[in-house]
Amino acid sequence: MGIGVAQFTCDDGRQGQAVYTWLDPDTGTATGTGRFNNGTLVRFWSGNDLARYFSSADPADLAVADCTPAELFMS
Repeated sequence: MGIGVAQFTCDDGRQGQAVYTWLDPDTGTATGTGRFNNGTLVRFWSGNDLARYFSSADPADLAVADCTPAELFMS
């Protein structure tokens, strides 16, 4: 468990900040939420093996990535 902060800027000029609040030690995947400078919610996933994380994660935990109004970023 750890906490990190990511600042981001998109190609279209939007920018914002996200806070990572969870780390899956097996895949090295950190997840978090944040907001663009216009107030829009964004969700983040970042890690070394996202494919393995998404293939092994609990479907209920991944439901947030389905049909959500939030922007989704993966790195």
